[in-house]
Amino acid sequence: EEPALLVEAERTVAANTSARRLLGTQIVGMDVRLAIRQPRALEAILAGKPTQLQVAGIGAPDRHWTMSIRALDARLLLVRLVDQSAVRAAEKMRVDFVANASHELRTPLATIVGYAETLAEDGELGSDLRQRFGHSIHNEARRMLRIVEDLMSLSRIEADRFVPPSERVSLQEIVRIAAENGGALAQSRGCTIRTEVDEALPTVIGDYA
Repeated sequence: EEPALLVEAERTVAANTSARRLLGTQIVGMDVRLAIRQPRALEAILAGKPTQLQVAGIGAPDRHWTMSIRALDARLLLVRLVDQSAVRAAEKMRVDFVANASHELRTPLATIVGYAETLAEDGELGSDLRQRFGHSIHNEARRMLRIVEDLMSLSRIEADRFVPPSERVSLQEIVRIAAENGGALAQSRGCTIRTEVDEALPTVIGDYA
């Protein structure tokens, strides 16, 4: 499934089906500079030395490859491409998720710090105001806890992604957890989440995460 081609004296002398699908059916017999136009990849091939490098833009601008070049004899090179696009996309998704989670944590943390500093420094606050500050700190702390739990769940899912779930989970409990997790957002937008769940729902094989 990996694109592979043989290059001899700067000419493509053979290519497998994947390579022809990627670079064009006419590449066999063609100057390699017309078959592969990515500058770094082409420079490595024309150098004629065994090497391995990461390149992007072959086949499509957003496709990433590991290109390996091996000398089969004094003139013949084997050029093989391993698609890294899915790996790069997954890594970008992971980086974006962590960045978003960090941003989401910063907001409630700033609120907690601000209210805590006010409570610590101002001894003239009335009991109602102190109670409101304490309630806000509690809500923001729970919001942060949910984000941390999501991060821990993601880490556990990554570690156990090849292990099928084996515990029995309650569908009513899943609905309750989902409603609770969305409570803070609903409240901030003036909405109310109401749930109605049939108590006769069976348990199922799954994972609460």
